[in-house]
Amino acid sequence: MAFLRRALCSLICHAVTVFTVTSSAANAQGGSFLEADSAVRAYNAKDFKRAIEWGLKAVEINDASRDAWRVVGYSAREMSDYDLMVRAGARLSKIVPTERHGWYLSAVGNYRKGQYLESVEPMKELCRMEPTTCASSGLDGILASFSQDAMGLRDSVFLIVDGMSISLPKSWHRDVKVNDSTGNVSAFVTLEDLTGAADAFSAGAVFSWMRQIGETFRFDFKENNAESIIKFWTEIDAKQTAELPLSMWNVTDSTSMKVGAWSGYTRTVELQLKSDPKPRTAIQCFLAKPDELLVLTLECGSPEWPIYRPRFRQALGTLRLP
Repeated sequence: MAFLRRALCSLICHAVTVFTVTSSAANAQGGSFLEADSAVRAYNAKDFKRAIEWGLKAVEINDASRDAWRVVGYSAREMSDYDLMVRAGARLSKIVPTERHGWYLSAVGNYRKGQYLESVEPMKELCRMEPTTCASSGLDGILASFSQDAMGLRDSVFLIVDGMSISLPKSWHRDVKVNDSTGNVSAFVTLEDLTGAADAFSAGAVFSWMRQIGETFRFDFKENNAESIIKFWTEIDAKQTAELPLSMWNVTDSTSMKVGAWSGYTRTVELQLKSDPKPRTAIQCFLAKPDELLVLTLECGSPEWPIYRPRFRQALGTLRLP
C-alpha cells in the first residue's frame, strides 16, 4: 500500500496536463492587472517564489482574480506549500466552480497534507467534471484506495456463510474459509484481493466465527451463555494482545452491542506494530450466544480513519447473524 501511495503522489503532482497561465485584462478587475500579469510572467519563467509574491499582491487588490489565484495555487504546488495550495483551491472553486483548477488544487493540497477526508469531496467533484483529468492525474486511483469513486459511496451485501452477512464497499473482495472438522469460519472482506490469510491489507473486515467454542478450546463453561463466553474470550484476548510486538495499544471507547440472539460489545482500538511505521485504527466486535463466538474487526490505517469511521459504523448496523 505504501508503494501505491508513493506512485499516486507522483501522479497527482506531475502527470497533470502542463498548466500554462495566461493573463487577460478582462480577468484583472479592480486594478490588479499589473500584479496579476507580473505573477503570470514569473510563473512562466518558473520563478515560483516571485509568482506567489505577485499573485498574493494581486488578490489583495482583487480577491476574485482568477488568474492570480491560479498562479498562487500552482506555484504553491511547485514549492510544496500545501496550505497555500489548499487556500487557493478553495477560493478558485468558489469563484469558478465550473473549472477544474480549484477542485484539483483543493484535492491534491489536502491529500499531500495528509488530510484525506478533506481531499475526498474535491476529488469527486473533479472526477465528475472531467473524468479524463481524473484518470490522468491518478485521482481515481486515490478514490479507489479510499473505497470510493466519483459517483459516491457504493456498498454491496457480502454473504459470509450460513446467514451471516454485512454491507461493505462494493469494490472489496471476499475470501471465506471453513474448517471441515469444527465448522469454524475465517473470513476476510478487504480492499485488496488477498491470496492468502497472511497477506496484508490496507482496509477491511476480518471475521472469526467459532461455532463450537467449548470444543475448540476444550473448555467446559459452567454457564454456556453469551456473558460467560465473552468474559472467557476477553481474558484470552488480553493475553494474546500482551504477546504481540506492539509499540502502541489504546482502547479509546467501548459500548455494548446486540444483534438478534447475539450479544457482547464493541471497542475502538488504536494500535501499531513495532515493525510497521504506520499506526492502525480498528473497531473490534465481540458477540456471543450459547457455544458460539464471533470476533469481527473492521480496520484501516489511522490516517484514513476519518474516512472509514462513519462507513464502518454504518456497516455494523447492517450486520446480520444466524
